[in-house]
Amino acid sequence: MLGPSVIAQVTPAPARPVGPSLELPQGAFTAVTRLNLSGITGLVPASAAEAGVQLRYRLSDGRSLLLTRSRDALAAPGLPTPVQVRGRSGHLVATPGQPLSLIWNEAPFHYALASSAHSGSELVAIAERLR
Repeated sequence: MLGPSVIAQVTPAPARPVGPSLELPQGAFTAVTRLNLSGITGLVPASAAEAGVQLRYRLSDGRSLLLTRSRDALAAPGLPTPVQVRGRSGHLVATPGQPLSLIWNEAPFHYALASSAHSGSELVAIAERLR
């Protein structure tokens, strides 16, 4: 069984398109770590039946962000501010001491981008790049 220190050193398998799921295009990031919300390590790309996944991206400028995809509605504590993202209604949620979150729905999935290092407009711009 692999422990956390060994898993952190393993390069995840390249992500395959999973139905209508969204991911940052190759070249938009320097590293990605995938975690299935079921708790599996995510070293092997998941099937289309996967309920949810978290992708932690390291961008070329050194900042990180977390993309969460789920079939269940996503929420973050705090007061939501309505925004348009990818032609849909979404919400930016700022909570003291927590990363800024951008939450929206693209059926059949719900998405959230979260980062402590990005502004709301930067998160919206990153969401627009998802493919």
